[in-house]
Amino acid sequence: MGAPHGTLETRFWRHVDTSGDCWLWQASVDTSGYGQISNGAGRLVMAHRLSYELAHGPIPPGRLVCHKCDTPRCVNPAHLFLGSHVDNAADMVAKGRSARGDASSARLHPERRPRGATHPKARLTEAQVVDLRQRYAAGTTTQRALAREYGVSRATIVAALERRSWHHVD
Repeated sequence: MGAPHGTLETRFWRHVDTSGDCWLWQASVDTSGYGQISNGAGRLVMAHRLSYELAHGPIPPGRLVCHKCDTPRCVNPAHLFLGSHVDNAADMVAKGRSARGDASSARLHPERRPRGATHPKARLTEAQVVDLRQRYAAGTTTQRALAREYGVSRATIVAALERRSWHHVD
């Protein structure tokens, strides 16, 4: 940390807008929208974690700094609390931010989920799945033979037969 730049704490506060309830980080953010700042030794630290440490002291190993306000750029120490991964997940569920049940993206926008042959990893078509299920149910072929015929693994055939994949195909 060179003198022209000041201490890490001084540099941190230069980038914080404290005008609202959430104190928003105004500098660099990561791909998830969380603030980050160089510690002066070539390492990036998360702005909300630094804010917590400046206000409350060191963060115990393995602990997360979670947001009460659910605003990734917020560094207001009053909005931050320590928790485990379990605590953070429970907080997410309690606030209705989890992708589960009727609130999940898959239920709200099923048209956005690629399925069947439109899925980028699909190796079979719907017609092939119908055919292989019928032939296997009739006992005219084996899983191994189907896998060779369609150029896929036996696990892919088993998943289709057991409807762990292609469950939308009858």
